[in-house]
Amino acid sequence: MNLVTTLDGSHAERPDDAGTEPSRRRPPWLSPVGQPSWARPALLLIAAVSAVVYGWDLTTRLYGSADVYLATVRSMSESWSGFLFGAFDPAASITLDKIPGGLWPAALSASIFGFDTWSALLPQVIAAVLTVLVLYRVARRLAGPAAGLLAAGAMAAMPVAAALAHVTWPDTFLTLLLALAADAALRAISTGSLRSLVLAGVWVGLATHAKMLVAWGTLPALAVAYLVAAPPKPLRRLAHVGIAGAVTIAVSSVWLVIVSLTPASSRPYIDGTTDNDPFSMVFGYNGFSIFSAGQGSRTDTPFETGLLPTLFGSMAPQAMWLFPVALIGLVFGLASRARAARTDLLRAGLLLWGLWLVTFGAVFSTAVVNHVAYSIVLGPGLAALFGVGLVLLWRAYREGGWQAWLLPAAIAATAVWSIVVSGRFDNFLTWLAPATAVFGGLAVVLLALARVLPRVPKPAVPAGVATGLVAMLLAPAAWTVATTDKAAYSGIMANPAAGPMGAELQYADLPADQKQSMLAALEKQAEMIVASMEQSGGRMLSPEGQALLRHARSGTDGQKYLFATPDSGLASAFIIEHGASILPIGGFVGDIPFPAERDFVRHVESGDLRYVVDRAQPPNAPAPGGTAGTTTAQRNLAWVKQHCTLVDPEEYFQLPGAQPGGGGAGAQAQPGPRTRWMLYDCAGRQG
Repeated sequence: MNLVTTLDGSHAERPDDAGTEPSRRRPPWLSPVGQPSWARPALLLIAAVSAVVYGWDLTTRLYGSADVYLATVRSMSESWSGFLFGAFDPAASITLDKIPGGLWPAALSASIFGFDTWSALLPQVIAAVLTVLVLYRVARRLAGPAAGLLAAGAMAAMPVAAALAHVTWPDTFLTLLLALAADAALRAISTGSLRSLVLAGVWVGLATHAKMLVAWGTLPALAVAYLVAAPPKPLRRLAHVGIAGAVTIAVSSVWLVIVSLTPASSRPYIDGTTDNDPFSMVFGYNGFSIFSAGQGSRTDTPFETGLLPTLFGSMAPQAMWLFPVALIGLVFGLASRARAARTDLLRAGLLLWGLWLVTFGAVFSTAVVNHVAYSIVLGPGLAALFGVGLVLLWRAYREGGWQAWLLPAAIAATAVWSIVVSGRFDNFLTWLAPATAVFGGLAVVLLALARVLPRVPKPAVPAGVATGLVAMLLAPAAWTVATTDKAAYSGIMANPAAGPMGAELQYADLPADQKQSMLAALEKQAEMIVASMEQSGGRMLSPEGQALLRHARSGTDGQKYLFATPDSGLASAFIIEHGASILPIGGFVGDIPFPAERDFVRHVESGDLRYVVDRAQPPNAPAPGGTAGTTTAQRNLAWVKQHCTLVDPEEYFQLPGAQPGGGGAGAQAQPGPRTRWMLYDCAGRQG
């Protein structure tokens, strides 16, 4: 395979294709008729490497004790009702605080193969690999097989994609579905097909079931690109967009309509709401509240907000490595195709992906809830522009003139940016910055010499291009591969991210001393989780948690709930490990008015609930139960602490240093210094 002709994006058939009958099905590992012989094998190699990295050692990921997604997957896999509504707990009392579409594949896999971490994560790996394949098709449609391979490689080398493949967050399926929507939209733009545009709307609607309104962030790019470049006349184009938009809304609303039409008594309570309304959960809690923090809104992240601190700060090492070359390729591509026909597909594709990045960039720059994992939605746009842009810059380099200098400039800018980002991490892959500098410098020198000298060795240009690719892809690929080295390099469930644990905290809007203390605590967190899982034979629950669970089971017989917890996070490990039926008071954030106070008391007095677990208080903390609380969940817990008995930890777990307590109702024994939980027994309140 010749690198020069490869980047030219030739569509020439291979000689042995000349006599091949179009109707004859070719083996899947061979390129289709009309494509270069190297295209399909190279793509399969990229996909295979991606599958290995994404699927590496799925059984030892650091899920921690608050993996609400994995707990929901187990609960959803146990009943069709729980599957449909996205029940967090096996008793289907309350839902996840999101539409559950992104977890349906994991729950289905768990129901088929039996629940385990690998069965829940298998669909994540498949979806991540499929996204790589879709990016190949998208970029190939615009600029040929070479662009497709570069885009696929860029997507495969995106660190955040690997981190998300190792957890059950719905963002992986969101990204796949949106990439499919872009592919269908580009096909519609090239042909004027209403069917293809409607299919794009269907994909966006399905993506809405994975991550709600985030999916709609692609609509401006898809609609504008079609209105600008599709072949039909203006009114017909406008009608097509209107029809596709209606289909998008209809498909997006399926789950909402089903839940709304189901009586509240026949379904779980909708988490994230105060009125048990799914529309409030989607448009309020997961919609407008991400742009403002306050009571009733989601908890905001501590990172600095704004365009530069977000995209080029906390999200940079996760997804933004290739931004310089993508930007240069985008600007050059639009400028060079300015006088092309209105229906020029290449320009339309550049417009689509450019608007894609602008839209999500605007969202990230104004939102107050920005986990670094959310940057995955930037991946398809950056990968496509990397592949297409590089091919365009290469063609300009071959043609000569001042535009020939854009390719070495793009390589240099991307290499410098990689060095800057790598240099922010003093103790992680420290060889990256110097290696990138060497490869980037060599690439620029070789490509520059080939322009200014009348005669240079023939291999100089291919060598310059090859070393340039290494310089640009080395850092993101290294971060991606590092997720296979240590489980901590994929982050934890609460914050999946490639790289060193807590690295994004350097972008937190906090005082330096507080930032350092948080970083030090997070660096120890991974070691503690690993040690706890090793001590527990690979389980998430510590020995204390196992003992608490056994004690609760020994004291219950046929109760609907094994015990209640103050939020979903505390219940997660018990559901994941044992499928225990837990009542999460207050939902995910702990302040949802569920269950209502009268319903909670009725659960206790009817015998449905005997035990309540709360987090341990420091020995010098004020005695719990002294306040009525400000939320329904707090008032429920206050009622427990006033009317139920605090169980001495040594009754179920022999913990050195535990201080005996117990006594009658309302007794407040202080747990020992290493006790994580307080267990309350409400048997005295049952009739």
